[in-house]
Formats: sequence, structure tokens, C-alpha cells
Amino acid sequence: GEAASGINKLVDRVLELTHEGDA
Repeated sequence: GEAASGINKLVDRVLELTHEGDA
């Protein structure tokens, strides 16, 4: 539901940030 969608968005952002940090 909406909760899962929000969590997925947060996960995507975290992954983007971690990838930027690794770069």
C-alpha cells in the first residue's frame, strides 16, 4: 500500500546516496 510505496522511495534515495558516497 501507500506505506510500502513510501518505504520503497526512501530505500531508493538511500541507495542513491550510498552509491554517490562510494563513487
